[in-house]
Amino acid sequence: MKKHIIFLILSFFTFQANCQLQYAGNDFWFGIGYSSVTSPYVRIFSDVATIGTITSGSWSETFCFNANEHLDIQIPSTVVMSNSNMIESKGIHIVTDNDVIVHLESNAGVDSDKETFLPTSELSLVHTINFPKSIGFWDPTFITIVATENATSITINNTDDYGTSSNSITSGAGMSITLNQGEAIRIECGRDVSTGPDSGLDISGTQIIADKPIFVDGFSSTRLPGSWSISYTDAIRYQFIPDNNYGNDYFLIPAQASRDYYCKITNLGTSNSILIDGVPFLTLAAFETFDTIFTTPHQITGSQDFSCMLGSLGLDYDMSLRGDPSGLLLFPISGYKTAYHDFKTPSKTCAGCAYNDLDSATYVIISSTAGIAGIQIDGITVSPSIFTPIASSGYSIARVGDLTDGFHSFTSSSPFYAFKWNVNIASADAWQTMQNLGTLTNTPNGTVYDSLCSNIVLPVELVAFGGEVTKKGNLLKWTTVSELNNDYFELQRSSEDAIFETTAIIKGNGTTNTTSQYTYLDEHANVPYHYYRLKQVDYNGNSQLSDEIYLEALPSDDLEIYPNPANEEVVISTGRDLKKPIQIAVYNSIGALVLIKEITSYNLRHHLNISELSSGYYLVKVLSASNQVTGKFINR
Repeated sequence: MKKHIIFLILSFFTFQANCQLQYAGNDFWFGIGYSSVTSPYVRIFSDVATIGTITSGSWSETFCFNANEHLDIQIPSTVVMSNSNMIESKGIHIVTDNDVIVHLESNAGVDSDKETFLPTSELSLVHTINFPKSIGFWDPTFITIVATENATSITINNTDDYGTSSNSITSGAGMSITLNQGEAIRIECGRDVSTGPDSGLDISGTQIIADKPIFVDGFSSTRLPGSWSISYTDAIRYQFIPDNNYGNDYFLIPAQASRDYYCKITNLGTSNSILIDGVPFLTLAAFETFDTIFTTPHQITGSQDFSCMLGSLGLDYDMSLRGDPSGLLLFPISGYKTAYHDFKTPSKTCAGCAYNDLDSATYVIISSTAGIAGIQIDGITVSPSIFTPIASSGYSIARVGDLTDGFHSFTSSSPFYAFKWNVNIASADAWQTMQNLGTLTNTPNGTVYDSLCSNIVLPVELVAFGGEVTKKGNLLKWTTVSELNNDYFELQRSSEDAIFETTAIIKGNGTTNTTSQYTYLDEHANVPYHYYRLKQVDYNGNSQLSDEIYLEALPSDDLEIYPNPANEEVVISTGRDLKKPIQIAVYNSIGALVLIKEITSYNLRHHLNISELSSGYYLVKVLSASNQVTGKFINR
């Protein structure tokens, strides 16, 4: 399949576990829940010539740029969310013909509100919030959620404080919502119009659980703690990483050498024994949090997976300066990669001088000491002499600054970690940002676009193709954001014999730059599992095939749970061997998720350890890529 003819993202349930998180892709869903400026920007860049579209509601732009270049697109103020706890059709969708990296930027001269977005392929179902406490200085704390598919059911289990005002979620009560594709909600966590934002608000440990992939980010006015009185503060914002990408082994490092820095740990599930540099430090209960201040680098490990946030303090650069804090969610060692990419823009020199990097951009690199000799920036080997060992961990750290403006690649033969720290120290106030970096793996295409993008030919942009199993049959759904001479789609179906037959012909919309939604109910799916694909045909008879998707009906009448009542272990039997991975989720009597397990073996029976669950009634959900079945058991 040629990428410049059809773009495809399979928007159904995917299973990942402790994988290498990827901040580059060709399809992105996100929302801007809050911006301190009227019209923020998104920055898009890649290592190859790229075309794409950005849409939200009725707003749409087609864009292009060449290899190793970037493009800044201003987001209309009408697309930035303006209401709290209300569903708005303000999800933003970017689709490109090659992998790109997308940043949220600000056009304010002294604004640290930046963010790196995950592509749709990296979004998942369960997010546990890890965020600094709010101090209620400027604004309330917001969580923004955007659905990537229709009929997305979302449950928010707020295990901590969401504030006391009437315009926020009641503490401990949680909430459930349903969003369609492109719909977004900005959840305001604590603000009373008579007194201003709540201070001391801590939403860490809150779980957001969906049945389809969602975007989740946070924005908060915070003052990170320190050993001195910090006289100023501003916002921290970042996208929350899905739980299946966290780990139990991290390195904590100050962005600037010999300066205090902030760390916040949020435990994901069962009791977790935390060690610092191999020495027992504390034990965290399920979804419990802990934060502290360090000065020197440390290795932090746990007996279970947890989330680890790194923050730079508001006075971290010069004791005579006040300024913004900044922060990001760290990669675990299991998520380190062999390449990263970034685009450094000219430094800001004035307030309002357009969304560039701050005065000083430093790249922080963590590598195994054995691997530092292989690290290169733009093909030039980094001197091992700039690395400093991190105690006796076998890893070392380096900080690299003064890179020229433009596109940069960081590579190594061994996995390592790199992130970007920006700071402005040229004024009375100091502003800073932290951003994770993405990794581009495109094949050079040799394409060159003119400055007006006049040599672009718009493809049929198929941005979502998925389906679900219903009682009436298999419901197929797909979405295009633009079409050129599109005559019709053939929906083709196959079982295990890999022979595809045309099931239906669905009329296309010719040529259009607006989003089109298509559905078809296959009422003749007479076996439990099917493969589907689309054949797109234009008016000239030219055609292209999409990638295949897979739908499998779970045997709802045959789900068995035994022994019941149970103790220590329970067996989940699906009645027959399954063809694809499933997920087993267990909920207690008040609806809180207490156990989740990814099953990649396709056996008939699956054993579940319930020894750490308290006595009581439990609901079990077995989820496949396309449907789910439920059962119940009693734990004695």
